[in-house]
Amino acid sequence: MSESLATFLDTTKSTLGKLLASENISVEHQQVSGPYFDVKERKLVLPIWKDMTADLYDLFIGHEVGHALFTPANGWNDALEEYGMEFKTPLNVIEDVRIEKKMKRKYPGLRKPMFDAYGVLVERNFFGVQWNDMNSLPVMDRLNLHFKLGERTNISFSNSEQDFITRVENAETWSEVINLSKELFKMADMEKENMENFSNDSGERDGEGEAMELEQLDNTKSQESKNDNNNSKQYIPEESTSEESTEQKQKQTANTRKPSGPTQHQLEEWKESDVLYSITQEAFEQQAQTLIDEEAYPPTYVKWPKLDVKNWVIPAHVVYDEIDFERTVSEEEVTDMYNKFMTYNNRYVLQMVKEFELRRNAKQFARARVSTTGELDIKKVWKYKFAEDLFLQKTIVPNAKNHGMLMVLDMSSSMSQMMGDTIHQMITLVMFCRKANIPFEVYGFSDVNNKSEMVKAGIPDIINNRNECAPNTIFINEMSFRLKQFFHHKMSLTDFNNAIRKLLTCAKYYDNQTYRIPHSMRLGGTPLMNTLLVLRQIAENFKNNTNVEILNTIFLTDGEGYDNIQIYGDSMPDSNGISQYKGIHPIPWGGIVTVEDQLTKKRVVKKPHSDFFSSMLELYRNATGSKVIGFYLMERMNKMKLASKFYGTKQTGDFEKQYNQQFVAHKYFSIKNTGYDVFYMLPANELEIENTNMDDYVTDGNQTKRTLLTAFKKMQKKKNVSRVFINQFIQEIS
Repeated sequence: MSESLATFLDTTKSTLGKLLASENISVEHQQVSGPYFDVKERKLVLPIWKDMTADLYDLFIGHEVGHALFTPANGWNDALEEYGMEFKTPLNVIEDVRIEKKMKRKYPGLRKPMFDAYGVLVERNFFGVQWNDMNSLPVMDRLNLHFKLGERTNISFSNSEQDFITRVENAETWSEVINLSKELFKMADMEKENMENFSNDSGERDGEGEAMELEQLDNTKSQESKNDNNNSKQYIPEESTSEESTEQKQKQTANTRKPSGPTQHQLEEWKESDVLYSITQEAFEQQAQTLIDEEAYPPTYVKWPKLDVKNWVIPAHVVYDEIDFERTVSEEEVTDMYNKFMTYNNRYVLQMVKEFELRRNAKQFARARVSTTGELDIKKVWKYKFAEDLFLQKTIVPNAKNHGMLMVLDMSSSMSQMMGDTIHQMITLVMFCRKANIPFEVYGFSDVNNKSEMVKAGIPDIINNRNECAPNTIFINEMSFRLKQFFHHKMSLTDFNNAIRKLLTCAKYYDNQTYRIPHSMRLGGTPLMNTLLVLRQIAENFKNNTNVEILNTIFLTDGEGYDNIQIYGDSMPDSNGISQYKGIHPIPWGGIVTVEDQLTKKRVVKKPHSDFFSSMLELYRNATGSKVIGFYLMERMNKMKLASKFYGTKQTGDFEKQYNQQFVAHKYFSIKNTGYDVFYMLPANELEIENTNMDDYVTDGNQTKRTLLTAFKKMQKKKNVSRVFINQFIQEIS
């Protein structure tokens, strides 16, 4: 199956199924013999088809969704248990009429695709009969073709059959379908018995003989229906062929043709069979198998897990209890470091808040509208003869939406050279959120954790997290992974300041390793995918607890994460997509993987050999409604590395233009096609928040007006460059 077809299957037609069902059902393409709807799981399962047209897709999907909407959940099982398996065929014929009628009524746009699709199926011999042989079929098959193909079949029916057709067309309820199916079963059973009696030795009939036979058969059915009505509650229409007009007989004779070889053979088999079945329905089911692409690699369907956040997050109070510098730094040093940082950054935080409020208010007033109050404006009454606008007006400004922020910090070893500066930036952002009354939570993701941390947080040493997963869900196969909570908006002022003091001390260590860092703050790997899985549930809880309307998720990282996740399922395809095996297994890298968020039922399709994290990030963004901003921190950044990262190995004119406009001028580079809403690359050496002054840029003894102006411009430029991270953050979240 080609990549384009796979994308078509999982997006366009899956969306059609959801829309028709009027609910967020699951639509899956699997290696099955035919489409079906799982009523309990609310899941539409479609085969992996080949040689399909858009009309055929619409027909099959519309038909199965019709069963989902209108067929009772236990209707089929109850009916077959009561009346036997042979009852399935007439029940299927009648119920198909009802559900397709209801679907066309509810969605008129399905009428033409379904009409055209059934014509294609006849041309492809899906019903085992051609147009000119349809009159020679038994009544159940003629009814089946009439309702599926319409008047173009030109099939003839007796008066009693026409009456039955009318009642089938008017059926609206499941109980009516059951009663009509029982009638059709008796009609077909009697017809089969009488056809055996009327057959000659050669099995061939001429046109006149067929007409006489049909007339005699109709008389026989009418008489038997009268007798049956005396002993049964089932109603079979009464009819006397003697009342039929000569014109009706001539029309029936003209339309009754001698069946072709294959059709005659099918009739003989049908008459000799001990089981009552539909020739056309059985042929359709056999031919439908030719549409199945048995060599196609089946898509893998997995679910985003529902995780218990308490099992994966070490709370802030536990994190800071574990940070102990064992008297390697004095309290005076920490206090001095804290005071300097807060004094310098408080001024800038206030500027950030001011800029944020200006941007937010500008967007708020952009949504303002002017409306009429309905009260007369006394100052305009004098204009009543030549003006219609005499009423007071007022400007309605909608309330500003609530903002919220989630931030995650990469605590991998490769961040060691820039961790100190990154922590400073992180603290500054948190101070801004606190000052602007923006709810926030900040986490660090790490695979280095103390056992004592687990105990204090109430987290067991080993979590059998498969128990948190339903079948065919992703699960975290990394017991050492946890998220460390650094900040949250409910922290008291004392706890908040204590957290800053301890993180600033850690930053001092990362800068020059003067102090021995606590084990809990040591750096390790980059479990970025694991973080995203847990963050999904954190975001859900955060939104529910704070009622934020605009959520921003910030990733601070310096590299790609490793994907230590697997699938836990009852059965999944192997690397060849054919055999099945149970248990735990990796996500197929070379195949198509559809991931579904269990809370919102939203999906994303990972194409073969594409980046799985980008696909998961897209699903996180769609499911949470969050804006996702990435800051990719690099120790060294050069032109070639930027080009290969964002534009491949070949540098294009677009890259050169963006490089000159962004990186040369402002020391950052952005792109918007990596799964993030916007993804920034920043040189780590530009993250430091410098306390620069004019003296640093003025040459000794040379303080003329010109040199002072030049020095001032250099100082401001340096401040702006060192604040790129903060400036871009404000611009994106406001």
